[in-house]
Amino acid sequence: MKKLKILLSAIALIASLAFVGCNHGSTPQEWDGIVDLTGKTTKNTTAFASAYSGFVIDFGRTVDLTQYSKLEITAKFYAADNTEIPAAYGLGQFLVLDDATGEWGPHTIKTQYNLGKQNWENIDTTNLGSTQAKAIAVQNSTADVKYIEVTQIKFVPNN
Repeated sequence: MKKLKILLSAIALIASLAFVGCNHGSTPQEWDGIVDLTGKTTKNTTAFASAYSGFVIDFGRTVDLTQYSKLEITAKFYAADNTEIPAAYGLGQFLVLDDATGEWGPHTIKTQYNLGKQNWENIDTTNLGSTQAKAIAVQNSTADVKYIEVTQIKFVPNN
């Protein structure tokens, strides 16, 4: 009888542990479309040597672009002495990638110009080879920009 009680207690314990962390009776929290930049490289530490130099920011998730109307990215630009350059057309761009670790060329879903000018185009998935975004490559478009700091990445849901 004592062994049966121990066995039943062990089964009850295992069953209760299986449900720890389950969120009964509520819906899962929806993603707000803002990429969490905590712990990510958001500014290059070495000055860009030439135009179209850059770095990658991995979203930490796969984003289905068909669910979003725009991708809004804000950034700051800096000269060689780290003084901020006011945002203007032609300073930087970003490439939306379907692979955060591969070469940019074959993994570029879309190139978006005018990084930081807040005039984002609508996402058009009609002719894209992939709609599964995983990262962006951030690039300077002129050799005068030596550093770029991304301050926000936000996917705007379809209405």
